[in-house]
Amino acid sequence: MFLQDKQSSLLHLFENSEWLSQLAYLSDIFSRLKELNLGLQGLSITVFDVNDKINAMVKKLQLFEMKIKAGDVSAFPTLESFISENKLDP
Repeated sequence: MFLQDKQSSLLHLFENSEWLSQLAYLSDIFSRLKELNLGLQGLSITVFDVNDKINAMVKKLQLFEMKIKAGDVSAFPTLESFISENKLDP
């Protein structure tokens, strides 16, 4: 509604299902990065904890890449929901 009221040139993007799918994917990825960021904070965290968490995230990203290539979007709840609500192919 905001973009419509401002007659923005970006309004057409919100009618493009491919762009919205990419936005949903980014939302899920940034959510994971936020979780990692919060997990790296605190007074009691050690360098070993940081190393473990970062290595785990790298492995998750590799797993996510394999799943996406196979058409499995179950690791991305926002994207999965968007795809199912709009009856799209992953």
